[in-house]
Amino acid sequence: MHERKSSSSLFLMELIIVLFFFLLTAAICIQVFARAHSISRSSLELSHAQSLCASAAEVFSGTDGSAEAFLEKFPEGITAEQGVELFYDENFQSSGENEAKYRLTVKTSSSGTDSRSAVIRFLSGDAEIYSLTVCRHIPLTAEKEGNS
Repeated sequence: MHERKSSSSLFLMELIIVLFFFLLTAAICIQVFARAHSISRSSLELSHAQSLCASAAEVFSGTDGSAEAFLEKFPEGITAEQGVELFYDENFQSSGENEAKYRLTVKTSSSGTDSRSAVIRFLSGDAEIYSLTVCRHIPLTAEKEGNS
């Protein structure tokens, strides 16, 4: 009878070790899945930020780069200091400033009479996700050359 008691305690010890191993493995898997979800969300944010900034850069390059030209293409935007701001919710859909999780800012500047530049930033709160600088050369026209 004494042998039976020692074999059952050995069995319990083995069972505890196996359960500990499975718990440790489960904890590691949960951390890996959580990290993968976080990386996936960051990748999605970066992809949308790049796409939206590229759209704003195309508007800047294809127009005179004024706030009015941006608001014509992005009517949901608002004018801000030296440019335009657009707001997006967690699904990257246009939203109002109060519901926004993300913000796209376009700040323009002129350097001389023949070039303009814009800094386009996509932000989550105050953290910058993506930034793009665009320069646009404005060629002299015959009218401008005649006045010179």
